[in-house]
Amino acid sequence: AEVISDQQDQTIWPIYELLKWVFTAGKKSNHTLPALGLAVVDRVIRKLNLSDKKTLEHGDELKAELKAAMKGDTVMIFPTLPVPAPKHGPLPLLLKFADAGAAGIMNVLQFPATAVPTGLSSEGLPTGIQVVADHGKDHLTIAIAQYLNRVGVAGWKPPLRNEE
Repeated sequence: AEVISDQQDQTIWPIYELLKWVFTAGKKSNHTLPALGLAVVDRVIRKLNLSDKKTLEHGDELKAELKAAMKGDTVMIFPTLPVPAPKHGPLPLLLKFADAGAAGIMNVLQFPATAVPTGLSSEGLPTGIQVVADHGKDHLTIAIAQYLNRVGVAGWKPPLRNEE
């Protein structure tokens, strides 16, 4: 919670900010929904004393396992989200908050990843993949994204408007 506060010596109240975000559709909060969600989770972990050495060791093991799998110029391709992008608005974002873990885990493990739009779902919502490489291999993820775009497998398309 201290990390997302506006001033170094100020702490935000994540639950209060989250409620403010939900009830005003984000208009009265200075923070994004994912940042507030992370702050709430962080606060719960600290209060329940769940942050332990074993959890950090599991993260290090996963990082080493993925690093070993991406030797040389190997890249991995994962969905950006397990579902098409959610529609805008506070409720859809709140309901789909946990889906961000698919992309977020690579950020936490500090692997370079490039998001690549792949088209639209049958509902007209954006879909995509992320190309992930080993540390220091950002150029590979970008090159693969450019190649997929060049051959027509990827590329941005505007979402379909649903006039309801």
